[in-house]
Amino acid sequence: ADVCARVQRRTKVPVLVSDDAGRFLCEYIYYQSLYIDPKRTAFIHIPDSNRNLTLESIAETTQLIIYELLRYVDPLPNLNQDGNYLINPIVKKHVDIPNDKSKINVLL
Repeated sequence: ADVCARVQRRTKVPVLVSDDAGRFLCEYIYYQSLYIDPKRTAFIHIPDSNRNLTLESIAETTQLIIYELLRYVDPLPNLNQDGNYLINPIVKKHVDIPNDKSKINVLL
């Protein structure tokens, strides 16, 4: 709510807090993101283009939201051995596939 209030002071685009990510793909993406990293997850619904909002104002507002959210992010993200950002420390970038496929365990 604090993020919305700060952004709302700088834009005419409505900025609201909601506990509903919508249905189908939006909700799936949101909950998968929460599962991977609940402390660094946010979901932003972008308004339909048929409203009385310009693409520029929507883009500016989205940028303001992202900048405000970055205030709450840990400044030292997890990095893997290659120095790349690691979303979930459990997930490995490269996996050796054994010849015997029956020994493969996949965690989704």
